[in-house]
Amino acid sequence: EIVNYAIFRDDVIKRYYLAFRGSSTQNDWFINANTAPVDALYGNSEGPCYVFCGYHSIIQNTYSTISNYLQNDLGDKIGYSLSVTGKLLSIQ
Repeated sequence: EIVNYAIFRDDVIKRYYLAFRGSSTQNDWFINANTAPVDALYGNSEGPCYVFCGYHSIIQNTYSTISNYLQNDLGDKIGYSLSVTGKLLSIQ
């Protein structure tokens, strides 16, 4: 099974890093050529936001697992932030 994400915690600067695997096959690139509208975030009322369909799919499929992990791992830790990133891989 392909791992689509990784989570790292830096206790020195109190930050979690969530990194998603990006496009690595020709099929991934075809999927990501399309975008999907999502609800605007953080009070942005300028209209819908659009994300790559592949990224949107990974988020939908992993959200509850990632959310549960972060909530359990945080415990009584205070002041941690979350950085989210991704990586597009080249087609071989």
